[in-house]
Amino acid sequence: MRRLPPSVQVRQELHRLLERGADAEASVVSAFVELAIRLVAQQLLEAEQADVLGAGAATSADAKASRDRATATSPAGSAPPRARSPSRSPRCVGAPSRSAQAS
Repeated sequence: MRRLPPSVQVRQELHRLLERGADAEASVVSAFVELAIRLVAQQLLEAEQADVLGAGAATSADAKASRDRATATSPAGSAPPRARSPSRSPRCVGAPSRSAQAS
């Protein structure tokens, strides 16, 4: 059996709540707010995990969809950051050059 990502599990709980309602002792509104907060937090954690481990490590379609939505809502004309050229790399201050060491 394939394991579902936590965000999918929380989303299923949220759908069950909306279909069936809350328990007798729980308020529908408070249960909805609690599940919505858990869903958002879990999606953020999964997106962070995908960013840290790389795109290939994403286990959730929700994390990819979240990244796609963020890209789709970025300002028009914004360009991705450019890598620094090797010639402009920072150097250690005060480090002797190789030619000075050879003398």
